[in-house]
Amino acid sequence: MTVRSTVKAVLAMTASAALAGSVLAAPPASAAAAPETTLVTYTWSHTAHLADFTFHSSDPAATFECSLTAPTEPASWTACTYPRSIQYADLAVGDYLFRVRAVGAGGVDPTPASRQFNIGVDDVHPVTTLATTARTTSRDAVFTFASSEPGTFECRLRTNNRGSDYYEPCSSPVVYSGLADAQYEFTVRAIDLHGEYDRRGAQHTWLLDATPPETSFSAGTIDGSDASFGFGSPEGLSQCALTGPSQAHDWRACTSPTKYAGLTPGTYTWQVRAHDRHGNADATPGTQTWQVAPTTGKVRGARTVRRGAVATFKLSSPHAGARFSCKLDKGAWTSCKKTHRVRTGKLKASARGTKHVLLVRATVAGVTDPTPVRKVFRVRR
Repeated sequence: MTVRSTVKAVLAMTASAALAGSVLAAPPASAAAAPETTLVTYTWSHTAHLADFTFHSSDPAATFECSLTAPTEPASWTACTYPRSIQYADLAVGDYLFRVRAVGAGGVDPTPASRQFNIGVDDVHPVTTLATTARTTSRDAVFTFASSEPGTFECRLRTNNRGSDYYEPCSSPVVYSGLADAQYEFTVRAIDLHGEYDRRGAQHTWLLDATPPETSFSAGTIDGSDASFGFGSPEGLSQCALTGPSQAHDWRACTSPTKYAGLTPGTYTWQVRAHDRHGNADATPGTQTWQVAPTTGKVRGARTVRRGAVATFKLSSPHAGARFSCKLDKGAWTSCKKTHRVRTGKLKASARGTKHVLLVRATVAGVTDPTPVRKVFRVRR
């Protein structure tokens, strides 16, 4: 295809003359890196038969060379230095490939920026559809997308309303990993085989907040079968969990102070974790483990017995299922029943009665009363 066009751009004559040699001959060797070229904006009109392009280079001092050909033809470079934009008018109907490359102290950009477009061939813009698994609390985001027409795609990711306005070629799916907490805007647009692109594109904006809050907790107050815990959270949102013989529960919303009363004997573990409105929860909750001891009731029995007789004692506890252990004088602790009998044949006795001490303690849910009940009785000859 022969390209017929009029180039309407302000080109400095001095710059064109200076470029004449550099365009045709390889640039001299230099330690500087070759500049990179980026297309900033591009648009074309099927009715006006014109196309506009603006471009940019990583080298502020770079000049530019442009080429407009059919997509299958080799580049035909001409200077297009100033003002870093170019307009082609009076374009004939057909498909075109625009290319631009920066020329700097480090040489010529070996990877020119390019854009295919058409005039009067296809004016139907493709429609892009987007699916996403980007979540507020996930540092990874996966985007899948499709087009209403065959072709390719371009993607852009902006952070906190900042970042590049330039699109990069991409294909579905696009995966971003290890993202930091920020506001993100992902945009994808489809491009059909004639270069027509979705003017609106498909967009997804989301807030990433995957940093859990820290819980403020030191220690609770334990008073017998009652417990009270104070704590704090940066956003004032907390969850508590309790495990133990009674009132056990999984994580649930709670406020400070959280109190428990009338706990049955046993071992308890209480936890608190701060969370935020996005569902992030502290992975290292505040924890406290403690025991609620059972109570041993009164020990009833004879105050005085004759040696050789059996002294009988009735043991009690307010807790159902309590077990008992007993200790006589300086002997060892042994298990005993609610009706505990002591044979006195080998105990010391006297005319007035020798004093003996029976200690009794209750055990419930593996926790033993640390304050045994003391029962004194006498053995007479």
